[in-house]
Amino acid sequence: MINNEWLNELRQIVKNEPDRYAVHAKCKPLLEKMSISKEFLYDIIRQNLSTPEYLLRKRTYPTLSMVIEENNDFSFVVNIFPSLPDKKADVSFQSIHHHGSLLLSTVGAFGPGYQSILFKKGYSINKETGDAKMEIAKQYQNKIGVVEFVDCYQPHIVFYPVDITATYAFWCDDKKKAKEAIKKIGLLKRIRKPAAKLINSLGLSKILGLNKIEYFDFYVDQNKVIALKDRLAYDVVGSNDNFLKNIFFFIQQTGFADKDFLAQLSQAEHVPAGARIYIDKLIKGERIEDEFFSGHLDIPKVNLKQQDVLKAVANNQV
Repeated sequence: MINNEWLNELRQIVKNEPDRYAVHAKCKPLLEKMSISKEFLYDIIRQNLSTPEYLLRKRTYPTLSMVIEENNDFSFVVNIFPSLPDKKADVSFQSIHHHGSLLLSTVGAFGPGYQSILFKKGYSINKETGDAKMEIAKQYQNKIGVVEFVDCYQPHIVFYPVDITATYAFWCDDKKKAKEAIKKIGLLKRIRKPAAKLINSLGLSKILGLNKIEYFDFYVDQNKVIALKDRLAYDVVGSNDNFLKNIFFFIQQTGFADKDFLAQLSQAEHVPAGARIYIDKLIKGERIEDEFFSGHLDIPKVNLKQQDVLKAVANNQV
């Protein structure tokens, strides 16, 4: 667990403030301070590289992540957005989507930031045709030092950045509930279709206090916004080496150069041989190249063009 005065204060706010919206408002100044501190980011890097299972991960999603802290009340993570091989910044890494009852505050932590479109909550869905009508609330670029808030059930879409980008994402439920002791917040962000269907089919959503995982995703087709009843998922899994190559590329790009830590890490028992290759490159200052996983490219209904989204929304106003 990271011992940091800002993080300690954030923990106390979450513990003592019952109003979850107030939690996000009170934590905003802390997130701003964290976002401009390289040392805070470096502490997060050290924490994750020291976690045995972290270096065994495979590439399961286009974005990479590092945990800052996850508990029964909140999830606080680093989301790392790679750039596309052609560096285009008008293609979404995920469909238009919302996060159910979760509240999100996010702030840039590294890189140029991604572009995003935030929609108003008062959207409608024709469940017979799938046609959805929504309006744009805001278009913005995620920047270091600027905290953006995404409300529960508020659709939004994020586009790949021109260069590797990281954000801090602070999540909690819109109400302080007992369900938080059961539910991992990451479930609703990353749950795969088979598990989602099983939970819903067995009627466990209500019992577990989970959001019913329906109509969380939207795509565009022929100038229309279409709602999907079932969640979309990246079903192709990349390798552990692809994960390691890209996470160490990110670490190198941040300027992380704690050679004493890296030397000790290289000798640690939990570190696999594949990871030692990249740790040694960091120590020696040898360039590490990123590598986009081809299985996460050109996914129908997921990778949407920004201009197509804007046209469809303009054509389909509430």
